[in-house]
Amino acid sequence: MRIHFLLLSLLLSGLALHAQQGRDTTFIIESKAFEGERKIHVHLPERYERRPDDDFMVVYALDAHSERYWNMAKGNLTYLVDNFQVLPLIIVGIHHDNRGRELIPPNVDTVSTENNNGKAHLLQQHLREEVIPLIEANYRVNDKRAIVGHSRGGAFITTTLFSNQRDLFDAYIGISPAMHYMDNQIMKQAADELATKPDFKKFLFCTYGTVGSYEDSFGKQVMQLDSMIQASANESLALGSTEINTTTHWTVVIPSWNLALMEMSRQYTVDQYMLQEFAANKGQGLRKQTEAYLAAQEAKLGWSHPLNTADLNYYANEFKELGMTDRAFECYQWALRLTPDNLQVTQNLAYLYKEEGRPVEALRYFQSALQLLEKQKDSMDEERYADNKEWLEEEVAELEAAGK
Repeated sequence: MRIHFLLLSLLLSGLALHAQQGRDTTFIIESKAFEGERKIHVHLPERYERRPDDDFMVVYALDAHSERYWNMAKGNLTYLVDNFQVLPLIIVGIHHDNRGRELIPPNVDTVSTENNNGKAHLLQQHLREEVIPLIEANYRVNDKRAIVGHSRGGAFITTTLFSNQRDLFDAYIGISPAMHYMDNQIMKQAADELATKPDFKKFLFCTYGTVGSYEDSFGKQVMQLDSMIQASANESLALGSTEINTTTHWTVVIPSWNLALMEMSRQYTVDQYMLQEFAANKGQGLRKQTEAYLAAQEAKLGWSHPLNTADLNYYANEFKELGMTDRAFECYQWALRLTPDNLQVTQNLAYLYKEEGRPVEALRYFQSALQLLEKQKDSMDEERYADNKEWLEEEVAELEAAGK
């Protein structure tokens, strides 16, 4: 398998070498865009291995040549992914040989000498023709992509979004984006693009701090961009921006990663917070509200990620602990409609019926769990099988005796 993996990489990029350690892989490819070697990091969360039925969205992180930044970014993302707080995501780190040039577009004013050597177009080519095909050929990912850029990286994400290259990514996240270069060329470009009223089907999210000259300047530009987008009334560009109080250009980075991933996930799926909000709407079913929200987001952004059985089992357990048993029942039943032979959900539902003083339903689901356990015996270790069987048989015997 390792040989096939390497051969496929070689075919994709002309020359691609990789070094793998655990869930971390580093590729070195021969880049035609930059006419030299380029390095790419890939980090897989534990969830990638534990949940083989999940397909993963890819988050591309600029500035991965900074080891400290890369470790922070992948740590934040995988913590959220492995605890099922955001979409299934993997993260890819992009190295830069000269970030000062690569993240800035060429100056459209050919007379000016300011940043007239910008190479953002080459980075776009590198991503489009070399990095994205490599990742999509070698990993279990869908075709949805996000990009995160800080400072000059934020300039790259906005200049890409407001250009004919916008379909490189579906979600654009700018952390304290620096958009002032070349006499505000990026802002003017955004205004021109918005005037054409394109069908974006994109999500843009920007953060900025409140401390220091950088944040004073960049925050004002984010607010100006927000106003421009809102004035355009283009509903195909989902927009979010957040001021993170008391943070500087550097301390804004870590909270921005957490907040942006959370907000991005909520554009495409329903998380625990949203489901709890739905639960407060008396007389309205969780499934119906969720499906309505996802349908609206898919029409707006071109994609949505439905809840699966494991998500619903987790949310049901949380509702149970909150004393919201009607919503817990709703989630368990919803999960079983998706996966009728799920042993864990069946057991949890049976136990909740028992706790709620409904022995007839409890007995039925405990008996069903016993049947599922026998069918799935070969897929679990002997100790787990024996413990589950003993517990289920005790529950069935107790309920049968009580019913006589």
